Amino acid sequence: MPTLSDVATTVCMDYLKRPDKLDDAVKMAKKVYLLVGGKVPFDSLRVTSAELPTISGTALYSLDSITPRVAGIISISMTFGTNQYRRLKRTHVRRLDQMRAVQATRPYAYARFGGNIEMHPPPNSASFTYRLRYWSYPTIETDPGNTVIVYPEEWVELLEWETLYRVYVSVGEMEKAGALVTPMPMPRQAAPKRTIQFEAAIIPRLWNDLLQTIDQRENIDEEFGINPVVRPYTHGD
Repeated sequence: MPTLSDVATTVCMDYLKRPDKLDDAVKMAKKVYLLVGGKVPFDSLRVTSAELPTISGTALYSLDSITPRVAGIISISMTFGTNQYRRLKRTHVRRLDQMRAVQATRPYAYARFGGNIEMHPPPNSASFTYRLRYWSYPTIETDPGNTVIVYPEEWVELLEWETLYRVYVSVGEMEKAGALVTPMPMPRQAAPKRTIQFEAAIIPRLWNDLLQTIDQRENIDEEFGINPVVRPYTHGD
């Protein structure tokens, strides 16, 4: 698999013809790499953490100290003892606020907000532990250019085009940048009341094609997964 420097080199040498923008392209490639890794639950970024401790009577737990960083939660299960565990049901924090207050006991639900999770009810024993299964953000090396791309190879093309878009914007090539993301209208078909069809630009087309792959449909994160669809923009939408 290529590194972020390889992607930046392709963008600057093959597309942009601006070798002086190589450092900027590496920075842009890093941002896009994290963006894509934070949106799509790739198998290569799935992690199962060790058992984490609970505090008796405490419902709120931070995710910020967990490494690699948590992008999305797959599941949380509470362990109460030998062969005693329960998978917690995920709920929205607003729904959690509406639940009836109960004494600390064995939790059965949780909500995530920001870098925290809140369990309901709070655990009533410090001997309980919880196993957090999650998918993570990609890890960036100290020198970002040396970072090896870990998600599937077919996504590298999207990483290159998204990086090129950002570099175009940074050098003021707004027309070229717009051509990568703005859909082009197709001629109206010779049929009454026919809706005008649009041809998606390269970046939204790639997002749509890649998010519809069999891999992503079969392995999508069951609780946190998203399936964005990029639609052509029409005036008035």
